[in-house]
Amino acid sequence: MASIRLLHIADVHLDAPFRWLGDRGKEQRGQLKETFRGIIDLALEERVDVFLVAGDLFDSNSPSQGTIDLVQTQLRRLDTPVFLLPGTHDCLDDSSVYRKLNIAGSNIHIFDPSQTSFEVNDLDLTVHGRANVTRTSWRSPLDGLSKSAAARFNVALAHGSMAMPGTEDDFPLTRGEIGASGMDYVALGHWHSCQEYSAAATKAFYSGPPELLAEGQSGCALLVELGQDGATVERRYVGRRSYTSLDVALDGMRSVEEIRERIKRLGDENLVLSVTLSGLRSLDLVVDAAELARELSEYFFHVKVQDRSQALVSPEDITGFSEKLVIGQFVRRMMALIDQAATPEDRRIRENALQIGVALLQGRDVLR
Repeated sequence: MASIRLLHIADVHLDAPFRWLGDRGKEQRGQLKETFRGIIDLALEERVDVFLVAGDLFDSNSPSQGTIDLVQTQLRRLDTPVFLLPGTHDCLDDSSVYRKLNIAGSNIHIFDPSQTSFEVNDLDLTVHGRANVTRTSWRSPLDGLSKSAAARFNVALAHGSMAMPGTEDDFPLTRGEIGASGMDYVALGHWHSCQEYSAAATKAFYSGPPELLAEGQSGCALLVELGQDGATVERRYVGRRSYTSLDVALDGMRSVEEIRERIKRLGDENLVLSVTLSGLRSLDLVVDAAELARELSEYFFHVKVQDRSQALVSPEDITGFSEKLVIGQFVRRMMALIDQAATPEDRRIRENALQIGVALLQGRDVLR
C-alpha cells in the first residue's frame, strides 16, 4: 500500500458537566455528542483507514448508559480499525468505562497493560499504545513502546504532558523520546489545544478537543496521511462552539450603552465570550458587570463580564496628597510634566499616566 490515512482525535470528554456554563451546560453536553457523530461522518467521508482516539473519550469512568450506547453505535459505523487509548479521566482502572463496552469480535481495539501493540497486516501497520491505568503517574506514556521492524508503518498513541522545565505534570514525555521512538506518527492527547511536537523523523501532534470544553482553543480533528515521504497532517475544524476573550478599555467611554454596543459587535450564538473591562472610567460611569452580562446573553452562547477598571481620581484628591509621601511627590512631578505638554494629545497621555500611577501607588489593580 502506497499510503494510509488516519483520523486522530482526543479529549472529547463526553458527559463533561460544564458547570461553568450555568444553564447552557446541558446544551453543551449534548453538543459534544453531536460533534462526535460528526467526526464519525468525517471519517466515513474521507475513507480513512484507521481511527485513533488518544485518551479521554469520556470525561469520567461513570458516563451515562446512553453515552456508552452512543459511542458503541457510532464506532460500529466504521468498518476500519478503531484504536482507543484510556486516558487520565477514563483510565483503565477496575471501574473503567472501557470494561463496560460491548466490542467483542469487532474492529474496535482497546489498549491495556497486556496489549500494547496491534498489527494491522493488510495495512502493513503496527499501532502502539500504553493504557493509563491511573489518573496520575510519573511514567512516560511512551515508556516501553518500540516500533515493529516488520511493519512498514508504525503509529503510537500517547496520553500525557510534554515535560517542561519547572513543571510537574502527569505522564510526562519529551521531544527526545518522541524522536527516539522511531514512529512515523505519535497521536498525542491530554493537552487541550492543537499543537505540534515533532522530533527527528517522527511527526507528533496534540489534536486538542474536537469541541469546546473550557476557555481556550478547541475544535480540531487531525487527518494524517502516512506515505513514502513520511507523515502529513491536516487540521479539520469539526467543533460548533468557539471561545474568545475581549478587553474593553473604558477610557473615554461615556455610557453603559456605548460599552454594550462595543461588545455586541462580536455577537454570535455559538460564541463563548469572556469580557474584561479595564482602564480608567469617569466618576459618573457606573457599570454592573453581572447586569451587563445578562443584557448581552441573548447575543452569545455564553458571556462572562468582569470589571477590572478603576474610577478616575478627582482633581481635589490628586492635589491633596502630602508632598512628604512618595505618591505626593509623584503627583507634583506629573502635574509639572502636564503643564509642559506641547500638544493636547501629549497632555492627555500625561494626564492618563498620572491617574494610572496614582491608582498603582494606592495598591489598586489597573488592568491595561
